[in-house]
Amino acid sequence: MDCISFITPVVEYFMAPVKKHLGFFVSSTKYVTDMKEKMTQLSRTEQDIQHKWEEAIARNHEVSHHVLPWLEEVKKMNQKAQSIPTDGIEFFNMAKRHKVGKQSYNILEEIQDLETRGSTIVFTNTQKPLAEVVSTHTRSSTDGTQNNDFESRILIRKAAIKSLQLNNNESHKMIALCGMGGVGKTTMMEHIKKDVDSSKMFDRVVKVVLGENADIISLQRDIAEYINLEDLKEEAKDARADRLRRMFEEMSQQGKKVLVIMDDIWKVFDLKDVGLSPLPNGFKLLFTSRVRSACTQMGVRNDSIFEVGFLNYIEAKTLFFRVVGLSDGDDPPLQKIGEDIVKKCGGLPIAIVTIANSLTDNIHEAWKKALWRLEKDDLKDLEEIAHRIFEMSYENLKDDNDRAIFILSGLFPDDFDIRIEDLLRYGWGLDFFKDAKTLSMARGDTKIGVNNLLRANLLTKSDKVGCVRMHDLVRLFVLNKVSDVKQASFMNYHDDNNSHRYSCERILLNCSNMTEFPVDFTNYPNLSMLMLMHGNEHLKFPQDIYQRMEKLEVVSYENMYVPSSLLTFQHSITKLRTLRLRSCRFINDDISLIGSLSNLETLTLVDCRISRLPRVMGNLKKLKLLDLTKCVDLRIDDGLFENLAGLEELYMKPYYDSPIRFTKINYEELEILSHCLFALEVELFGNKVKPKNMSFKNLERFKISIGCNLKKLEDGQGNALTNTIQLVGDCNELSQFKISEIFNKTERLYLQVNEMNQLEDILTQHQEPFSNLTVLHVSECANLTYLFTVDVASGLKKLERLIISDCPVMRTLIAVENGMVGVIKLPKLNFMSLIGLPKMESFCDNVIELPEMVELILGDLPKFTSIYPHVHNTSEMQSLLNKKVAIPRLEKLYVSRMENLKHIWPRETVDENINASMLRNIRVKRCKNLTNLFPLNPLPLLKHLEELVVEECRSIEVLFNVELESNNNYNCRLRSIAVLNLGSLKELWRMINVGHVLNKSDVQIKCFNGVESIKIANCKMFTNIFTPATCNFDLGALTEIITAHVGGEDEDIINPNYHACTYTWATCHHLQKLKLQYDKRVKEVLFEMDSTHQHLPYCLESLELNGLFEMSHVWKCNNWNKFLIPQHQPALQLQLPFQNLTNISLWYCHILKYLFSPLMVKYLTNLKSLSIGMCDGIEEIISSRDDAADANEEENVASSTSFLFPQLNVLELQYLPCLRSFDANVILIVHHQSQLNGEVLINACRSSLCQYPRKISIVTCNAISVLIPWYVVGQMKSLEELDIRYCETIRKVFDEGSESGTTLTTPTVLLKTTNHVPQLYNLKRVEISNCDLLSHVFTFSTLESLKQLKFLSIEHCNAIQEINTFRWPLLDTLIINDCPQLMTFTSGESETPKLNYISTGFGKYGLDDCGLNFHGKINEYTQTTFPASSSDVTLSKGTTFSFHNLIEIDAAYIFVETLIPLNVLLQLQKLEKIDIYFCYKLKEVFEVVALEESGFNESQTTVVKIPNLKQVNLDSVYDLKYLWQSNRSMVLLEFPNLTTVSIKKCASLEYVFTCSMVGSLVQLKDLHISFCGKIEVIMKEQEESEAKMTMLPRLKSLKLYDLESFKGFCLGCKLDQELELK
Repeated sequence: MDCISFITPVVEYFMAPVKKHLGFFVSSTKYVTDMKEKMTQLSRTEQDIQHKWEEAIARNHEVSHHVLPWLEEVKKMNQKAQSIPTDGIEFFNMAKRHKVGKQSYNILEEIQDLETRGSTIVFTNTQKPLAEVVSTHTRSSTDGTQNNDFESRILIRKAAIKSLQLNNNESHKMIALCGMGGVGKTTMMEHIKKDVDSSKMFDRVVKVVLGENADIISLQRDIAEYINLEDLKEEAKDARADRLRRMFEEMSQQGKKVLVIMDDIWKVFDLKDVGLSPLPNGFKLLFTSRVRSACTQMGVRNDSIFEVGFLNYIEAKTLFFRVVGLSDGDDPPLQKIGEDIVKKCGGLPIAIVTIANSLTDNIHEAWKKALWRLEKDDLKDLEEIAHRIFEMSYENLKDDNDRAIFILSGLFPDDFDIRIEDLLRYGWGLDFFKDAKTLSMARGDTKIGVNNLLRANLLTKSDKVGCVRMHDLVRLFVLNKVSDVKQASFMNYHDDNNSHRYSCERILLNCSNMTEFPVDFTNYPNLSMLMLMHGNEHLKFPQDIYQRMEKLEVVSYENMYVPSSLLTFQHSITKLRTLRLRSCRFINDDISLIGSLSNLETLTLVDCRISRLPRVMGNLKKLKLLDLTKCVDLRIDDGLFENLAGLEELYMKPYYDSPIRFTKINYEELEILSHCLFALEVELFGNKVKPKNMSFKNLERFKISIGCNLKKLEDGQGNALTNTIQLVGDCNELSQFKISEIFNKTERLYLQVNEMNQLEDILTQHQEPFSNLTVLHVSECANLTYLFTVDVASGLKKLERLIISDCPVMRTLIAVENGMVGVIKLPKLNFMSLIGLPKMESFCDNVIELPEMVELILGDLPKFTSIYPHVHNTSEMQSLLNKKVAIPRLEKLYVSRMENLKHIWPRETVDENINASMLRNIRVKRCKNLTNLFPLNPLPLLKHLEELVVEECRSIEVLFNVELESNNNYNCRLRSIAVLNLGSLKELWRMINVGHVLNKSDVQIKCFNGVESIKIANCKMFTNIFTPATCNFDLGALTEIITAHVGGEDEDIINPNYHACTYTWATCHHLQKLKLQYDKRVKEVLFEMDSTHQHLPYCLESLELNGLFEMSHVWKCNNWNKFLIPQHQPALQLQLPFQNLTNISLWYCHILKYLFSPLMVKYLTNLKSLSIGMCDGIEEIISSRDDAADANEEENVASSTSFLFPQLNVLELQYLPCLRSFDANVILIVHHQSQLNGEVLINACRSSLCQYPRKISIVTCNAISVLIPWYVVGQMKSLEELDIRYCETIRKVFDEGSESGTTLTTPTVLLKTTNHVPQLYNLKRVEISNCDLLSHVFTFSTLESLKQLKFLSIEHCNAIQEINTFRWPLLDTLIINDCPQLMTFTSGESETPKLNYISTGFGKYGLDDCGLNFHGKINEYTQTTFPASSSDVTLSKGTTFSFHNLIEIDAAYIFVETLIPLNVLLQLQKLEKIDIYFCYKLKEVFEVVALEESGFNESQTTVVKIPNLKQVNLDSVYDLKYLWQSNRSMVLLEFPNLTTVSIKKCASLEYVFTCSMVGSLVQLKDLHISFCGKIEVIMKEQEESEAKMTMLPRLKSLKLYDLESFKGFCLGCKLDQELELK
């Protein structure tokens, strides 16, 4: 029996693979059938995801980076499945059945994996980052106030843009516009931003404004908003900066080019605080500032600062008369007065525009008075002149409301985006609007006033919708000169010693960095308005803050932590009419105290995450406006709404997916209240109960969603409310809401309605129902056959955007009933998107005119075979934009997934009058049967085309078919071409009948000579940009060529002697960037230097080569003699190919042995960046192995290579296993000419590739033993950053030579005068890791030069022994980790005044007690001596730093069971923070079990305080059982200042605390636990526990997430207090 039981599993084990393979044979038919079914399902999923992807792109939403790879894999999987031969798999064809069965089975598994991954793809409605550059055509501004078209401005703008264009130019990574206030710096910056946006010079543009009192926290938040980093959750400035830095580094690694604009800098700040130091690759900074010195101190070089000066008289006069609208000769006397006014303005644009606006359409007397007022005081100072002009403009304001709004706007901080809605609410509280009976009337007055101020140039437009700004000069005038109202804006309250401040009536106070509110702040008896901003949770307020503020009418708090004292308004405050809280957090989440404000009329609680509206708020009988925007899971007490009978406006948009929890009574009260409302923002969904009798007819402002949340309506309108309705559900049910009664007021309408056949089905009244509609979005309407009737379409006078998607039976947009004829016109429609309409046949049966249409998106319209019609329309060709569709101004055409589309235009010549002549941008994607983009000779048709993108159209062989005789006289505007995944593409241009023309005369083909960028990727059949390749094709404007995975599919069509690139170089006279990736057209040599110089690129600046597996030489020449530079003629005086090359990147070129010949180096005098990686064959960077060796050439080498790359800034060498030296062969050449005199020899040896770089990075170069050769160590004064990692063979960083003066490397050359002591005066950062043979980084002779060193990191270097004595005054970061031989860091009196701690692999250690003069090993935690009972701790001879000095524990990948042993607990007096992550074996953090050798007395309880510990963060500690074991008899831990505990992914943890532990956590405020599958309770019942306990008295925030086994907070413990948690 035992034998059988043993044999059975053995047999089963060996039979398993046999069964599996037998299954392939037996079940092959089943596997094939299952595979086909699963593939069909996967294809449906693919179509759905493709649909959603295209819609997201059209709406400018963020899309997961997993989408495109997933779609590509599905495409390949489909091809793979189709390739399996499923026919003829008869039973007896055993081999074929087995093979097919196995292949089908494997594909089934892969399909399952794809389906699983596809199910995880989530599409959100998150907008793309503000910073992301979208390809748009920007029309030239017609604003009369613009002054950037003047010559003085154009020159500066062009120079600034040119600086930004310089690739990898270190000196131009930061530029600045400087000049006095009001001179036009910001205006010029905006124009530069538009220029770089339209040219797509950068992938993202981030713009932030700093102002005079820049706040770093606010600046960090603004930057995060631009890059869609939704919430900087970290509170500490450094932590937020680190998060931004990581985000920027990730963008840089993705190859993103980013421009960060910082407007209005007044003083220096550390770029580290915003994650921009060091500046990542691809990033550039643009500053504007009136303080030039601030820019230079920020690192901007003088030659990168552009002064924006005053306008000259002619320009100033032109600007003035342009604004007032007076042409030359219209009114000579008035023109003379105007000229005198211009002279007094001194060329200051803000003064000119402001006074011009005030005089526009004014009488002669007004002009004379303005001039008299400017002349009477004989003002000289331009700022005083500006103030006088502002004063005149202010006095010209005729309406009291305009003046009041102007003065109020001056209270806001510098460069603040002032919400117009806030001006209304503040103005209402301050009783501005005397004649307004309702808020709606007051809002109209506010808009009129703001518009008047904009026209007077006293306010300016903001980038944010619904906001305005005030120029800082105007704001300064308001605060200092206007005496109508006494108001003050304090950025630092204690710095203002003005005794008159206590008489202020309005005050804004910035509370940043305050911990105590000013005690004298109650001394403001006249205060009517109080605004507080940016106060954190540490700010303490007095209880009687409002004691003497009896006149308060407006109180506003923004970005504040609000304690109860700020909501405790004394009964004496009876005049308060407006209370506004925005982005505030309440200490106890109770707002019931607000209910005592009996006279309150507007209450704003925006983004305060209100979760409960108590009934006591119903006491606000006079309340007219209630704004609860971004409430969270709001619950409203029954009976509240019925008491707010006077409410006019109600805003209740919840926070993301946190809908309001309406009760039945809530709805009943809301139905009654709705009859009185003039404004309503609400979403009605997510509740079982639904309102039945809502009234909408009185609404004037609204944003209402029925059936879904409002999140889908995010449209950049956050500060302005556009009348919007979104309806999702069944047609009949939605009709019961009677919401169509306000369709005539609706501006944006979103519909997803079942059982709707046409738009009129949802109407209850039909008289001009959509007369104000500007946006209509219809999606997933299963029964919709057409959208409009002719009558409804004719009423859409204001419609601007129309989006229709996924309507499966829709046939046409507009149905013509009863044979109606005539022209249908949508006069303002400028954008249309039609996606997923499989039955659509036409726009309309009648003629339809779209005179303003500029953008059209088409996708998945299978009925159409052509977009534009054939000149002789044929029945078999169904075209969309036929002769009945008039779109004269169409600029952008996007076409995708049109599976039956064969032509955009038919190949035959088409009518030039067709609607295409204005097209600027064409994008075509995934049209598999598309063969023809353009007609033959398309230039007459496409006069304005600028950008062309074609993707995944596998049938296209050529983009343009051109006949020379027909087209060479046209000037094409095409600037950019990008083609991706075109499997049949052979060329971009195919010149037809060009041969016989060229035989007659050498005709240059210049019709496409404006193209600037060509990008080609994944086109395996591609051969050349144009054919025939030998024709004279002019691409003189081309600056960029990028190819990836090109050629090689059909190599037999290429002549083996044909050099694909040589002909290209001859036509691209201004090529600046060349990027070739996996381009199989490139063979052994890229640049044949033996060809004429005319065939080589002279302007090339950037060369990136990647994956060129057959390339053995980048440059090759068989006869260098004809290129050698005569010694009497320097290279700078010659025009040479490659002389402008600044950047070289070379990766994955495996057969390349070296990059440069010494004779090639003379061409590259401007090289600034060199990056080489993953080139397995490279042995040297510079080598003469292929050069001729005659003496004349060597003499030229000695003269021409005396300085190798003098401009080189960055040298990066990575993963080069065969690299032995940088430039060894140059030394060998010198050795051959030993007969030269000593001086010549010294000059020849003096230079090296590593001499000039600012940054050197060497990673995984395992053939190098000495990094910096002896002959250059004394000449490295430029070096700032040195990074050496994973170089296993390196023994020395700097080779200083022997004492006799000879080198340590061959050949041996005697030097008499060379200084080979390293001179590292600018070295700031050194990082060395995983270099096991390196024993010393710096020698004694090196240390004295390191005065600038700030950062030093040495990790995982087994041979490092000592750093030695040094004085490094700037060193502030020191990291020593896993260096077992480093016994002494410094043996003498070293000085590092800025260094506060040393970081190791275990954490940070303070230097207060011992400084740097410690002894013993500086090692990992695992080498610390612990008691034997501390499980799995490796013993060693040395000890780490004393636990006495431990400040932070930052432990990762430490495999021990106990982190902090018992015998060191008493030493943790300085420990402040614990971070532990990925410590897989760790079972407890603190060991408290008594041991004999621990020193604790077992007979009594020892209390151990860890007094300074504030934070504990545990992440991915999977084996953790407990923080510490409960031990009532031996050791009791106390943490008197621990405030934050965060535990994440601790899979073995069953509880956090026991009841007895809680007494040691009296200060705990935040407890966050997530992804801990075994946790049942937070607090575990303890045996023999006391019946009662005090539980976490200060806990404010408890966040529990994804705790699968969670049962409750505390089971078995009785609490003596009630705990309220967020």
